[in-house]
Amino acid sequence: MPHLKAVVYCRPTAANVTRICAELSERRRYAEYHLFFSNTLPTNLLSQLAAADPMSLVRQVQEFPLDFIPINPDLYTLNLRGSIPMSTAINTAREQSHVNVMGREVAGERLKCKRTGREQGEQD
Repeated sequence: MPHLKAVVYCRPTAANVTRICAELSERRRYAEYHLFFSNTLPTNLLSQLAAADPMSLVRQVQEFPLDFIPINPDLYTLNLRGSIPMSTAINTAREQSHVNVMGREVAGERLKCKRTGREQGEQD
């Protein structure tokens, strides 16, 4: 499908960037790639993407911060499954499945604070 454009929207994780890099360096199925991430893309992952694109197939990389979903002006969700068992299980916070959920919760909370204008240290 070398005549088509690829639009990728995903979370900015090492696993997702690795998949995109494999696509860019090995497969190259599309004429160009437009990459969109749901949160801030760390610099090291951006460098990894740049190194994997020797043919300059990536036309744009943008961040569309949508890791949280506003329901009402005073209510939002991170839409995370598995966070309730993590909060009720005693002494299991360091289990790998809980660490992943906790990392997503922290990233979602930071993003929500940035988007609502409540940076660290600000108070109502």
